[in-house]
Amino acid sequence: MTKEISKELRKLVEDVYKECYGDHVIFNDFFLKFDYDEYGGEILVVKAIFEGSTQKGLRVDSARGLIRHLRNRLEEAGIDAFPITSFVETSEWKEVYGMGSYL
Repeated sequence: MTKEISKELRKLVEDVYKECYGDHVIFNDFFLKFDYDEYGGEILVVKAIFEGSTQKGLRVDSARGLIRHLRNRLEEAGIDAFPITSFVETSEWKEVYGMGSYL
């Protein structure tokens, strides 16, 4: 898929995460990529790269609301892709993905 990740989409995702988690989690960056699921449905892969010292702020109740809020905001922006999210600690991002800077 060749869809481009715009600055507006990145800001939309960042805003939703901040609305759901507030100051409880520090997000350093977001990795976003359009793709397809195994059934051919369009998805938006979101890897939220967060500061490990704030991981206690990753509450289950906020994560449940995150998908609903993110899906609604994507639809409002005309994006039909379903969000698939994961959380990656900054040190893990650098180690596993070999990224010195986040993206």
